[in-house]
Amino acid sequence: MPFNAANFSLRSSKLTTFNFGRTPESTPPRIHHNTISCSHIQASESLRHGSAKLVNTLSPNIFESLIPTTSTTSVTDVASPQPGITYSPQDRESVTIQRTLQCSLEEIKMTESQYLSALKTLNRDYFQKLIEDIKIEVPVPITNVCNILTHLIEYHGNMTRAFAEITDLDIHKRCSNYCRIIAENGINVHLYKWYCSQHKIIQDIFHSFQSTQLTTNKKCWQMMILTFDSWFKGWQNFNECQQSPRNKKDFSLMSLLQRPIDRITKYRLFMESILKNYIRLGYDTTEIQQSVDIVRLQLSKINCNLEEGCIPDNLSSLVNFLELKFQNYQLDSQFFGIPYLIGTCWVIYVENKTPKCQNVPIILFKSHILLLEYHYSQLLKFSIKFVIPVTKCYLDLEAQTSSHGLHTMYPYCVKLQFQIGYRKFEALLCWVVKSDYDIWIAELSVIIQFVNQSEEPLGASLDMIEYLYRIPPDMSPCDVQTSSPNFSREKENSYFNGCYLIEVQMDSGVANISDAAATSVWRFKGRYKNSYTIMFKLRDFSLNERHFKGLFSRGLSNHSSDASDNKFKDFLLKLYKKEKSTMDGLIIKTADCL
Repeated sequence: MPFNAANFSLRSSKLTTFNFGRTPESTPPRIHHNTISCSHIQASESLRHGSAKLVNTLSPNIFESLIPTTSTTSVTDVASPQPGITYSPQDRESVTIQRTLQCSLEEIKMTESQYLSALKTLNRDYFQKLIEDIKIEVPVPITNVCNILTHLIEYHGNMTRAFAEITDLDIHKRCSNYCRIIAENGINVHLYKWYCSQHKIIQDIFHSFQSTQLTTNKKCWQMMILTFDSWFKGWQNFNECQQSPRNKKDFSLMSLLQRPIDRITKYRLFMESILKNYIRLGYDTTEIQQSVDIVRLQLSKINCNLEEGCIPDNLSSLVNFLELKFQNYQLDSQFFGIPYLIGTCWVIYVENKTPKCQNVPIILFKSHILLLEYHYSQLLKFSIKFVIPVTKCYLDLEAQTSSHGLHTMYPYCVKLQFQIGYRKFEALLCWVVKSDYDIWIAELSVIIQFVNQSEEPLGASLDMIEYLYRIPPDMSPCDVQTSSPNFSREKENSYFNGCYLIEVQMDSGVANISDAAATSVWRFKGRYKNSYTIMFKLRDFSLNERHFKGLFSRGLSNHSSDASDNKFKDFLLKLYKKEKSTMDGLIIKTADCL
């Protein structure tokens, strides 16, 4: 029977509904889920008007408008994904290289976690415990390394988390991301330069601790005397006994101290191996090469710093550090660390209630200021006159306007106040050249106010830590706390912030060097009972500069060497003129004879 589209109606497709006791008017509209789709209705309407065609020969009962459309893109135009595993003999070498890359990534990720754990162990057990449990000031390099390790733990913790967030399956992208993270966060140049400069000093300090006794600060340990060597050996045994026998690692102090230096060199080897395998696979090496160049530049900066950041060898040959003893152990130059600034200055202080002046070499460390004194009879020419803890210092730049203590009109001068126990002392530091004064003021301000964050001393509370210091035995304090147990004896030598007017006068040699003013005398108007005249002499000034001329910091002027060079040039010039006049006389005599 032929199909007649005119007899087709949508009435046959309507669903029969039933009303159970409700009128059609009161029945709310209801949505039926088994209704005819919009495409069926459109197809039925098109069949009613005779516009639809049956072109589907495979299923003649399905109309063309109901057949889903497919893309006209050819299957061969779509790039197939890179297979993760291939069994072709031609790809055997590339598969081996990719497996090598995969193992390298897993190794650097695992060793990074182990390195982070070693840093935490070194900082927590060997440094923080040592600083917290003893009640005396520890050597400055130990404090420096403890601060460095705290920052390194933060940096490498972030890098470990960044490694864990990489989830790319493509080995090419994973390698690029790993190298980028290492180049950005792996080597902090500032921290590793600082660590490498302290590494050798730390090793020498701990070797010298092996025969030194340690008194702990805990009440239950006050009667117990341990050696530093047994202290470190105990922490080593404690950490090693918690390991499994298969993963036995060395947790000695020297091994843990060496790991940061070994780690930064491992980053370079890892990235260079990635670059070499990229070239063998034919991958683009632009990003990897940039990361490798960054790491190489960072390591070269650290190597350059190792040549500069060290304690000068001839410093120990000039200064007698062995005379310093602190508690139960002998000190040397390594206790103070690397010097930041070395030069000379004039120091003015009060001794037995009388101002004294002396030209001294001055050495600025991170935690101490050393003022030296020349001795003619000693093999080591300089002894330590002042050891001032920077933590207990206060820098007063208004020495010209202060109404109490030491007061002077000399322009290139700064007042240094410091506290020792219940006593407060002060001293004036003076320079003859403005360039030297500016350099010292900048460095002292940074070390005292920012690095150590020291405030004005003579507080109501005393520190529980005992600091290393040395002052002249008869130096008069400018103030003493009444709560001092020795107040009745110390008040006899104290001037209790009484004003001392210091008038500075220079001899002709120092006046020729100084650029302070046209005059060589700085006096107050009128005469006062509390005024004192201080003389700056060239003899002491040139003597100290001549011995320390090879140790002067960069930027500071060495006037004695300039004067000696000028004298040498003048000597050669006079010799040249004398020889020239002699030759001219010989020529004249020869001409007369002829």
